[in-house]
Amino acid sequence: MDTEYTSSSHVMSFLAVVNQLHRLVTNMPGDTLAQGMTVSQLATIAFLYFQRDRDTFQKDIEDCFKLRRSTVSSLLNTLEKKELLQRVSVPQDARLKKIILTEDAKAIGLSVHKAFGEIDALMFQGISPEELATLDSILSRVQQNLHHLETHSPGGTP
Repeated sequence: MDTEYTSSSHVMSFLAVVNQLHRLVTNMPGDTLAQGMTVSQLATIAFLYFQRDRDTFQKDIEDCFKLRRSTVSSLLNTLEKKELLQRVSVPQDARLKKIILTEDAKAIGLSVHKAFGEIDALMFQGISPEELATLDSILSRVQQNLHHLETHSPGGTP
């Protein structure tokens, strides 16, 4: 029984961290982040804000957040309806649409980017640059392992 808990404790730890981060973001003071938006919408705007000096496409968001195409498409449709972004065809391929933030979304992006930076600083206080580099390396390998599991297992389950 003890071995069973230990083998799943890493998954439980990841889920706990995800839940804590979600709670922190959704409970930030009203003047910090735009109201009436989901964490996914805010994170997408922050990502696009950070990428604002380069052409960014739906696939970039899918890759960054490890989301399915249908999920990102729905997310972008909602943000487009809220007039926070536009999808614009690119000359080399009319099927390809780059994503551009509106001025309102840029203001939201700046505030989200700052808020996420504050959370990041607090979350990793007391952790050395070497430890952070190790964490980055481990998380990268975890993502690779999960990607392999998703693409090589029926239904993405072990």
